[in-house]
Amino acid sequence: MASPAWFYEFTRAPPIPADSDIVEKDFAGAFHLVGLLYAFGNLDVWPWDWTDADRSLSAAMRDAYVRFVRAGTPAAGLDGSETWLPLSADRPVSRIWDGDGALRLEPLSSHTSEVVAFWDRYYGVEL
Repeated sequence: MASPAWFYEFTRAPPIPADSDIVEKDFAGAFHLVGLLYAFGNLDVWPWDWTDADRSLSAAMRDAYVRFVRAGTPAAGLDGSETWLPLSADRPVSRIWDGDGALRLEPLSSHTSEVVAFWDRYYGVEL
């Protein structure tokens, strides 16, 4: 890989009210792009019952994005000491953003590994 890349999965389902007209509320869980509300601190755009866990997760994601922009790594310690290291063939792990913002790493699912392999082939590089 020419440049380091960090992989994450956002799995937190937002607190969509039952009477909302948002189609995703009944089946989507952490639907596409909802993580951006958290990553950019825009939870209050939607008048939902956000919890302290939602706000904590949002703060942790914002911090990681800012660190990445400033230092080129989203890890808390600029030396990578948080252990969220770049994705590599010998370290195929994903950061899971789920509830409280605590660091949780999991192996890539077989489906995700296949998707990553597809893009590696497409761009002519290997992880």
